[in-house]
Amino acid sequence: MKNQRAPFFKKSKSRRLAVFCIPIITYIPYELKEEDEGHQHITCRACRKVYIYYYFAILIAIVLVTILKDIQWIPVLILALLGLGQYFAFWTENRKLRD
Repeated sequence: MKNQRAPFFKKSKSRRLAVFCIPIITYIPYELKEEDEGHQHITCRACRKVYIYYYFAILIAIVLVTILKDIQWIPVLILALLGLGQYFAFWTENRKLRD
């Protein structure tokens, strides 16, 4: 029986070392794993909500950074809030459509 290896192991040229290689291109986040048409619709609606959120949030963030440019940590705080807002918008829409 042939030696069974996982598809993400590759032999090196010297055949002594097995190189661990995860193909980055095939990695899909949990949020985007679409199992059927219903899940695709839910993901589509949630992503649409996030795009609308960023449409307004980036403009507001630019204005806030411009107005509050004297406070050095404001850009970092705004970037963190943008990221948290993205997750909040995605998961609230996802939860609303699943229930």
